[in-house]
Amino acid sequence: MRIAVIGRTEMLYQAALSAAASGHLIVLVATAAASPESTVGTAEFEALAARHDAAFLQRNRFTAADAALIRATAPECAITMNWPTMIGQDIVECFPRGIINSHGSDLPEFRGNACPNWAILAGKEKVGLTFHFIDPLGLDTGDVVHKRFLENHDELYIGDVYDWLRDAVPQGFVESLASIEHPGFIAEKQDEARVTRAYPRRAEDGRLIFDRSAEHLHRLVRASSRPFAGAFCSYDGGEMVRIWRASRIEPKRPIFAVPGQIMHFEGHAPVVACGDGNALRFDEFEVHGGGALPRSVRARFR
Repeated sequence: MRIAVIGRTEMLYQAALSAAASGHLIVLVATAAASPESTVGTAEFEALAARHDAAFLQRNRFTAADAALIRATAPECAITMNWPTMIGQDIVECFPRGIINSHGSDLPEFRGNACPNWAILAGKEKVGLTFHFIDPLGLDTGDVVHKRFLENHDELYIGDVYDWLRDAVPQGFVESLASIEHPGFIAEKQDEARVTRAYPRRAEDGRLIFDRSAEHLHRLVRASSRPFAGAFCSYDGGEMVRIWRASRIEPKRPIFAVPGQIMHFEGHAPVVACGDGNALRFDEFEVHGGGALPRSVRARFR
């Protein structure tokens, strides 16, 4: 099948390589300026286009003039991920078999942003990955082509999800292309009764507020960890402490402690009282400036 590659990220780049290895012909590559954390940028996408003798576009938004240029390459389908702007009807119509987007949730749940992070925070049984057709009239509303899932559990961190996505996205795109080539394939409509909307998260959202339950705070550590900025709090209102890994602890007997109180240490790890009577142990953490954490049960995190 003659395909276009539209978007950014190493995952999309690897998906393009996988699609080509599966026999698809890349006829167009369109990309935009890479985000700061990206490991694959415009140069790699331009080189990809050159290797496949494909047309190359670099811009943040398609224009009306681009439609004619795209049609000239005679594409049948496109795969896309992390394109910075909405793709309009005039561009979608250039692809007889549609544009397939990769979205990090079990659509129609978590339409929007930071979806795997929100899935961890919400305690979902699974983290989803959906491949769906682009609908120019809505955000993540198009018919579903293919889905993949990763089991969620107490030891799953957001970095583990991204490790899984690095393989699942390329494989899922190849499987999606195979599906739409199959005679009689019908994409699945999204169930509007299940729709939820997810909004962007910022680094400041990782602050631990110890009035909350230990379960909530543990999820927040897992959802904020690498490759993101990490969960954080301050030691007695002073030094910033960043927490990368933690464990939820159920005390053997009832405790009376102000949330944020250091109850005791297990080795180097402080065990901190939470609002529900349980505790959070900091298994991997950093003190701002590289200093050591004073070992005092009179201290509190805030």
